[in-house]
Order: sequence, then C-alpha cells, then structure tokens
Amino acid sequence: MGTITNRFTEGWTGPIDYQLLHEDPDTGIQTPFDASDTTPSLVMHDKDGNAVTLKGATEWVDAKTSKVKFSPDSEDLAAAGSPYTVRFKVTDQSNKDVFFPQGEAMIWKVYEA
Repeated sequence: MGTITNRFTEGWTGPIDYQLLHEDPDTGIQTPFDASDTTPSLVMHDKDGNAVTLKGATEWVDAKTSKVKFSPDSEDLAAAGSPYTVRFKVTDQSNKDVFFPQGEAMIWKVYEA
C-alpha cells in the first residue's frame, strides 16, 4: 500500500474519520479489528520532523470496527508546518502502543485559507 495523502485547508475543524486496518504479516490482507478497551490518539510531526502538540480530540467512532475520528482545533492544522506526517496511536490497558498505518505515515498537506 502506498502513502496516503490528504489535503486540508488551514483552520479546518470538521471531524476527520478513518478506518484503521491491521495488516496480516503473512498475507498482506488488511482488515478492521476490535479496538474495544483501547485509547486512540493522533501523532503528528511537522515538515521539519518536530512533534506537534494537538489541541483537538481523538476518539472512537466505533471501536469494535476500528473506526476513529480526529476533531482538530482551529490551530492544529497550520499551513506553515505542512506537510505533516500523521499516525494514529492505539494504546491498550497495559500501556502497549500500536500505530496506524503500520507502514509509511500518512501525509497531510495543509493549504492557506
């Protein structure tokens, strides 16, 4: 699977929904998974590789089918830091983390309003 690139306008505050998929290492088939009892968050780095502190919220839309959404704050997506690399982090009750996508990070390009 290639890099996923998304485009947004600076100041975007609408929810950004994703279906997180787990890739079977033997077959390469990607499928939804049951993410019940886990906590999602978004990990984002700016064009210079600096971690971005986000004010928006990440939550499950449907944990049983690994559907997640990020609702950005109006300051989270700034054109000056674009392009961003983005992954969803899923943390279980034992504080073990997994990241999606599993391969290359998503690229979010943000354009001036």
